[in-house]
Amino acid sequence: MGLGQTIRGLSGGVLPAALGHRTHRTGLAADLGTAPSDVNLFRITGGPILLTSVYGKVTTVINGAGVLIQLQHTPTGLAQEVLCAISLTIHPDAVDTIYTITGAVAVALAPSDQVGVSDASMATNFLMLLPGIMNMEVTVATATGVIDWTIHWVPLDFDSRVAPL
Repeated sequence: MGLGQTIRGLSGGVLPAALGHRTHRTGLAADLGTAPSDVNLFRITGGPILLTSVYGKVTTVINGAGVLIQLQHTPTGLAQEVLCAISLTIHPDAVDTIYTITGAVAVALAPSDQVGVSDASMATNFLMLLPGIMNMEVTVATATGVIDWTIHWVPLDFDSRVAPL
C-alpha cells in the first residue's frame, strides 16, 4: 500500500483523513503544580509527522495567580523549540475552556472566547515535527487544574508514531 492510500485510510473511515490520526493525553493534577517545568505530553518516534491540529481542554478548573503555559517540541538530540508564544494568563479558566495554537510560532496559545467553543486549531499553517518530545512549559508553581491534550497528525514516514506520555 502506498503512502497516499495509507493517508486516505488513516482512521478506518471514522475520522476525516485531512486531520489524520488522533492521539489523546489525559491531564494529570500534578501537571500544573510542578512549575517552573516542562510537562511531557507526547512522544514522536519512527519518523517525522505533520501536526494538523492541537488543542487542550480544561477538565478541572485552573486556579493560581499568573499561570502561563507554552507548547514546545524537542527533537531527539536537538535543542528545544517553541510551537507558539507563551500564553496569556490562564487563571481562572473554567471546565471546557479550549486552548489552541495557530501554527504560527509568534502567536500565543489562546483560550477560547466562550467555554466549549473555539476557533479551529492550525488556522495559519501546519507544523512538521521530527521524532522527539512535545511538552507544555508551565511558568507558575502555585497552579492547580487539569488540561487534557489532543493532537491530530499525519505520518510523513511509514514508521511515524505518536504516543501520549
